[in-house]
Amino acid sequence: ETYDSGLLVYHVFYSSKLIPENQHALASHILISLFISDMVGHYSGGTVSNYVHGIQAWHTLHGIA
Repeated sequence: ETYDSGLLVYHVFYSSKLIPENQHALASHILISLFISDMVGHYSGGTVSNYVHGIQAWHTLHGIA
């Protein structure tokens, strides 16, 4: 899976959980943990890892990390 796929899955996740927009970035450790726990069982460990790294890369690219 690519980083872009991870960002899409992350957007769908926080939209479906009604996470307020001001909490999307800088994503807290709690939000990332909730995202990971939601993905486990649906995706392989490698895919979840790639998704999280994609979110991290997005934060870094936008100077938020």
